[in-house]
Amino acid sequence: MRTILVFGLPGSGKTTFAAKLKELFGDRAIHFNGDEFRKTYNDWDFSEEGRRRQAERMRNAALNAHAEGKYAILDFICPKAEYRDLIEADYEVYMTIPPVRDYPDTTAMFEQPNRSFVWDIESYEESDRSVLDLYSLIMEENYDYNAPTALMIGRFQPFHAGHKALFLKALEKHGQVCIAVRDMPQDENNPFTSFEVTEKIRKELIGYVGKFEVIILPNIVDVVYGRDVGWTVSKIDLPPEVEAISATEIRKNMKQLNLNFPNDFDGAHQVGGVNDQTPKIYESPDKGKTVYERDFGAAPSTRRVVKTSIQQQWNITYSYEDPIPM
Repeated sequence: MRTILVFGLPGSGKTTFAAKLKELFGDRAIHFNGDEFRKTYNDWDFSEEGRRRQAERMRNAALNAHAEGKYAILDFICPKAEYRDLIEADYEVYMTIPPVRDYPDTTAMFEQPNRSFVWDIESYEESDRSVLDLYSLIMEENYDYNAPTALMIGRFQPFHAGHKALFLKALEKHGQVCIAVRDMPQDENNPFTSFEVTEKIRKELIGYVGKFEVIILPNIVDVVYGRDVGWTVSKIDLPPEVEAISATEIRKNMKQLNLNFPNDFDGAHQVGGVNDQTPKIYESPDKGKTVYERDFGAAPSTRRVVKTSIQQQWNITYSYEDPIPM
């Protein structure tokens, strides 16, 4: 188990960051907030002695969380290096967003961190990205390179609902999956760089971090083996409506919308998803202001405006950087 310390001046976004991180961990982590601790113990002593006592409480809370088999997220000012040393956090996140309120005594005693491994968060935009990055980094520690693992090789241009369904089947069968992205020359059929593809896959599979690895391979065109290699090549059959999802069709739909490969893709067009019965295509030419739905393979003229959250209605695979704002 790991301890994550989120510290910084009052009003710098500590609790917001910690709460988002806790949301990703779910019941695998406990979020301890410094203000709530002071309320619980009715201890409003902000002297150095009182602040050290607060740090000791937070450290003990983390140890108790570990005893329960849970990650600990500590969210408090923790102004001095000696308090941070007392915590012995595995990950330290320093919030440097300009504080919305100022306490001169706290500002005066606050010591800047000097450790190279501290995450330095300077804006709310960076905060949102770093929450995902930190969560992924921590959970990837659970990936076991010696455990039996399934291998998926593909271009994933783009990664869509069919790919995710295949991933889930492979995960169910073997418990771990290595997704290998072929490094293709960019053209109309390969609008994304291999790096962009890997980033999209990681975001799409954020709920399975620690159970998969994404790597980039050369442009593999043949897999060869001799005899008794100790592994097999298997085809997993998926439901017809899932197998019908086509990256070629997705790219064609993007072209019909006159999107500029690949720059207009992020935030401008949803590649598709499936419900229990019929494959659907979701599009947003105005970058999220209006979301359209149409049957897979149907003409763009048949699309319908979606008035409620499609994320609640369908199993959507988003293939751009951020979900469509609803």
